[in-house]
Parts: sequence; C-alpha cells; structure tokens
Amino acid sequence: GPADASKVKASGPGLEKGKVMPGRPTNFMVDSTKTGPAPITVNVKDSDGNNIGKSPTITPVDEGLHDVSYVPPPVGDPYEVDVRYGGEPIHGAPFKMTSSPPAGDMAYSPDGGEDFDAAARPGGRHSVSSRKDSDPFGKRKESKIGVSVNPDTAQNLGKIHISLIEAKDLAKADLMGKSDPYAILSHGNQKFKTNTAKNTQNPRWNYEADFNVPDKGDDRIRVDIYDSDRIGKDKPLGSAYFDIDDVMSKGIIPPGWYPLKGAKSGEVLMSADFEPSTSRMSSPEPY
Repeated sequence: GPADASKVKASGPGLEKGKVMPGRPTNFMVDSTKTGPAPITVNVKDSDGNNIGKSPTITPVDEGLHDVSYVPPPVGDPYEVDVRYGGEPIHGAPFKMTSSPPAGDMAYSPDGGEDFDAAARPGGRHSVSSRKDSDPFGKRKESKIGVSVNPDTAQNLGKIHISLIEAKDLAKADLMGKSDPYAILSHGNQKFKTNTAKNTQNPRWNYEADFNVPDKGDDRIRVDIYDSDRIGKDKPLGSAYFDIDDVMSKGIIPPGWYPLKGAKSGEVLMSADFEPSTSRMSSPEPY
C-alpha cells in the first residue's frame, strides 16, 4: 500500500532522554513494517534547524527495519532527531533531545552494593559519572583485556550494551511443532534471560542487557538459545558470541546476523556498544 509516515515508529537508546552521551555513538531502530516502502531520511539538527555533525548512518536490518546510528552533539546542547519517511515526519518526529545525562543518573545504586540488575532497569544505563574534564579513552587505551588486567569489577573498564533483537530459522528441537525459544546472555558472573517466545522458529525478543566488563577474566559475551520444554530439560539451540576486545576497540557494532554455533541452523540478530567508565560505578568516590 502507499507509504504512511504516521505508521512508522522509531525507538531505542538514541531517542531516549538521559540515554545519550555527548560525542558517543548511539543508535535506534526505525520500524516501517506496518506500511508501504519509502525512503528514510534522518537528520540531527540544532535548535535553529541546521544539520549538525556527520550524517547519521542508516543500515537496513530486515524488511521494514532500519538501524540508525549517529553521534550526539557536545554536552548540554538541545538538538532534535528528524526522522522522515517518504519526506514526511514519522510518528513522534522530530524527537527533541539533549545530550547531557540527567543529574539523577550520576550515581545509581544507592545501597552501594554491586548491582548488576541496575543495568536492566530504566535509568540503569549510562550511569557512568559524566565528568566533563575526564577523557574516558585517555587512560586505559593500552590495556588488552585478560585475566591479569581485571579479574573483578574493581577496575571496571566500562559497560557493554547488547541488543538481542531476534533469531531466525532456529533448529526444531521438538518433534511436535515449533520451539518455545528463549536466550541467556552471560559474561563472567553476570547473566540475563529473555522472555520465552511461544511456538516459533523466528522469535523476536528485542532484549537489551548491560554487562560490566571485564568479569572474571571472561573475554567474551555469550548468547545461548534454548527451547523451553515443559516436560524434560530445556534443549540448547545453539550459541553466538561477542568478543570483548572487538566491541571495545570498535566502540559500536551495528546489528548483524550471527550464525548459531553448535546447531544445524539458525542465526541471531544482535548489536553491541561499549561505554567506557571513568570511575568505578557503584562505590562512593574516594575522598
């Protein structure tokens, strides 16, 4: 049918207030699956309507799904992300943004304990202290991660944010019908579990998780897919990995399909980005 920009939705960290950091690449997803095809344009503009920064990168991910990555302007400048479909603004556009994190986000985890779940709750992301005078990349660039650098969270290098979007063509574990797949994302002692998708070989999870890295010398983040089984043990449907060095050196890995290892078929669509930490997250600053 004809393209209807009002049926196109955009969502993701790059459009959420308090989730964007000045000068740090971020991304969001444009979903036009509910309407006919049309060109997508995205511009980041200042308050006077002038385009700022490099043009955002738009990557087709699937039919009707596009990943958009852009770099927010310097601290505190209000800006807007204008997303158009066939020349018309989409639902909610232009998105009014500002690239300074809200003050309440600076020190998350009031109890002072290690709070790995903080990442999974709203506001838990981007709680790295945003001191303007420190260069997060300056001090630690050299350290290759290995057991010796950081067996524990005491010298946390930052967070890796994983988006597990969907999977396709999963192997059938059940003789009867389709699978009920879920995924477990793990790194060191940190583990997250998605919801279980019912009766499908092509689950959409749209799951986000944050990992403090590195943890216990673990050099990768694993994604293990299982078929939830009411009667017996849940059956593994394959695994995919992100290499931590790789994510840290690239900064942002746009969504891509990764074939599942240890399975006859199946791929997962996922992305990752790294947010360096300038100080340890959940303990009070010394002095």
